[in-house]
Amino acid sequence: MDLKQLEYMVAIADMKSLSRAAERFYVSQSALSQQLAKLEKELNVSLFVRGKQGFSLTPAGHIYIDNARRILAIRDETMRSLSAFSQTQGNCITVGAAAGRSTTLFAQVYDPFMKAYPDYEISLQEHPSVDAERLLSLGKLDIAVSLMMLDELSSLKQISTEILFKEKLLLVVPRNHPLVPKDYVDTDIDNCPSIDPELFRNERFVLPSTRTKLRHRIDEIFSSYDIVPQVAFEVLNTSFICKTLNQGDLCTVISSGFLKKNPNIAYFSIEDKMTMAYCVCWNSSHRLSDAEKYFIELCKQQAPKV
Repeated sequence: MDLKQLEYMVAIADMKSLSRAAERFYVSQSALSQQLAKLEKELNVSLFVRGKQGFSLTPAGHIYIDNARRILAIRDETMRSLSAFSQTQGNCITVGAAAGRSTTLFAQVYDPFMKAYPDYEISLQEHPSVDAERLLSLGKLDIAVSLMMLDELSSLKQISTEILFKEKLLLVVPRNHPLVPKDYVDTDIDNCPSIDPELFRNERFVLPSTRTKLRHRIDEIFSSYDIVPQVAFEVLNTSFICKTLNQGDLCTVISSGFLKKNPNIAYFSIEDKMTMAYCVCWNSSHRLSDAEKYFIELCKQQAPKV
């Protein structure tokens, strides 16, 4: 039995929407639709009926979803119990972080943490934010450093967060790009001028990987302008993107926290409300130890001030 498939179906039932359920898991709507069609074919029953109020459960769907919830609850309780048991076996903290600035933050925190807690072991696992949050909810990580959308913070049930800082999404291009206005004036990144993304409809972009939460929000922006970006290439390590903009004609949309002031780069605001939160997270059912609280405090102290 595919537990991820159970999660998908429960999300559709909860949100009464295929598109919103797809957004929750950062998968395409077509991929989720295929999952549903495949499952209904295997079961030889219809699980949902689509109406004016969205997706509603059929009688067979109620049976499937009720049992899916039970199975997922058993999984979650099992993982929490095993996590609590493993914590009694020794002083160990496992941290999940995406490659780049999150792993850099971990490196900055490591030495002062070990000086304060020399009897502890602390390990790092590299995961994109989406994967780290999933492992956190399953009790497979103790702490994660993650980039989150502001509108999802209030809806989190299994994950508690401490916001390190907030940052905007910016459109970034080489300073000599022909679409940069002649009267462009260098300013600090937080107060850069605005620009219409429509101007860049035919430009080539380097973007974060589709596996990242950041890319999901970027695609939302493009979609709102009915733009399908021409992607030259995409990378999982978002910090690498800025290095490609010093020369050539590639553009990007990226969170301001990845950026440093560079006279060869022009920065533009595109959506005033497109703000994300850089957070340190933990499972809400997990009682933080003093050592874990200290690790989180160190993250707050060492996080870049933006």
